[in-house]
Amino acid sequence: MEIRQLITFSMVAETMSFSQAAQALNYAQSTVTAQIQSLEEELGVPLFNRLGRRITLTEAGKRLQWYALKMTNLEEEARNVISEQDEPMGSLTFSAPESVLTYHLPRVLRRYRDLYPQVKLIFRPHADHEMPNVIREGMIDVAFPLNQRIQAQNLHVNVLAHEPIVLIAPPDHPLLDERQVSPEQIESESVIVTELGCNYRNYFENTVHAAGVTLRSRFELNNVQAIKQCVMVGLGIALLPYYTVRQEVDEGRLAILPYQHQFHVDLQLIYHRDRWMSPALSAFVELAHDMLSQPDIEALPAS
Repeated sequence: MEIRQLITFSMVAETMSFSQAAQALNYAQSTVTAQIQSLEEELGVPLFNRLGRRITLTEAGKRLQWYALKMTNLEEEARNVISEQDEPMGSLTFSAPESVLTYHLPRVLRRYRDLYPQVKLIFRPHADHEMPNVIREGMIDVAFPLNQRIQAQNLHVNVLAHEPIVLIAPPDHPLLDERQVSPEQIESESVIVTELGCNYRNYFENTVHAAGVTLRSRFELNNVQAIKQCVMVGLGIALLPYYTVRQEVDEGRLAILPYQHQFHVDLQLIYHRDRWMSPALSAFVELAHDMLSQPDIEALPAS
């Protein structure tokens, strides 16, 4: 196997398109096809299922993708170390929850791109609970989990902010007249929840179950914007980080229910302790820390 073949394979696996991979790598599409075919012949297994105009990774392709990323990252790291380049360049792979990517990271990414235009930024989605493992496996360089404080000896963990989680409702919801809302009072409510495995969803459901309450109506959405729109039109109540609803609350389009169980999660920046701190990674970590760090929990509006 040659590095150039693995780079091509990784790009095809990322884009799921021979033509898009060719464009990204500045190759003719026939070159991409030839490299993939050569790699498949050498390994003796197909790496992609060809389904008309669509392609998907075979099981062998999925296994190779992990090694290909590690090998291409190592090759880039070796080049940078040997050439002793101090100017950030190459690529940087990061992961974050949808809400963090939408509300926190755009200004960081914009500033980073302005300062270091030679670095290619690559986003890879992973669930919060998966991020420590993909960092350990070298699949990504840095991640921003929104979770309880991560404890791991082989990870550098920097807590950037303590984010309040709030129970939101339409501004005319009758429970807003209550001084405090208990789990029993929301038993008959339609509750819109985030995806399974979301840590603040788990906490919320645990407080409900601990009170002996079973939610009668619940449906799941994995998009913050969709959840907010559903709440605003009266389809139910929902639990979200305060920073995702602050504007709508200030404008009177959403309201915060005084739920008796209050908690927060930590916005964290994590990367592997043993990973070589390339100029690109070092600059990204420093910039994200400077722009996202908050000393205290953001004050919630008075109920």
